[in-house]
Amino acid sequence: MIIIFFIIRVHSLRGYIKHQSWNQIRSLLSQPSITPIMKDCIHKKIYYYYEFLALKQTNLFYKKYWKYCTHIPKNELAIYALYGLNKAIRTYNPKYLFYTYAITYINGELFTGLTDLQPLTNLPKQYRKNTTWKNNNRNLFEIKTNPVLIQNDWQIDKLVNNKNKYIDNNIINYYDKIYKYENIWSKINKLDAFTRRIFNLKYDYEFNTIRSTKVVAELMCCSVEQIRIKFETTRTYLFYYENLISNRR
Repeated sequence: MIIIFFIIRVHSLRGYIKHQSWNQIRSLLSQPSITPIMKDCIHKKIYYYYEFLALKQTNLFYKKYWKYCTHIPKNELAIYALYGLNKAIRTYNPKYLFYTYAITYINGELFTGLTDLQPLTNLPKQYRKNTTWKNNNRNLFEIKTNPVLIQNDWQIDKLVNNKNKYIDNNIINYYDKIYKYENIWSKINKLDAFTRRIFNLKYDYEFNTIRSTKVVAELMCCSVEQIRIKFETTRTYLFYYENLISNRR
């Protein structure tokens, strides 16, 4: 075990293991007689020296897919990358180069994180992960994955008859109501993260109740009373539209 540490320490810098060291590591990992303790020590050392790779890939991924990462904290996405690194190390086949092996796992987990960490949306996960569907339904995908801003064409679709393609005569009244919704959500989005979260959990965009207060409390690991009080105090802040929200409890 001391020999293993010596090999890696002499021939490596933080964030880099030299080719000579890798040959020795791969040789050790290929030995049938290697003990679980020795293997675990090697794995920990590899993780130590290649943690930088997971963080580097997170930055590259964040820049490349910035449009979909707007509401995702980079440090949370990095957790998925580090998990991918650990997964690559644990399943590593020493017949292959570790770098390309690790990149595959890290990127795979980053895409998983991108899906899991998306803000609340009514678009099922299987569609969000389906590249073909997203490419064929780009406009719908962008609308459905935006938790607050609902584009005009989506609103019009609700009023258009698919056969006759005419717009309902009540469209002006409808858009007046939509304008009020936008103002409410604009105010909500200026509040703290906890309040924003419970409103997104309880209501859809038009403030129809999609979850009971009890379910919201369970999801937020809080008491029902705490959530109820939070809703009431927030409605006071939103006094101008209080009736609109209260009527849809």
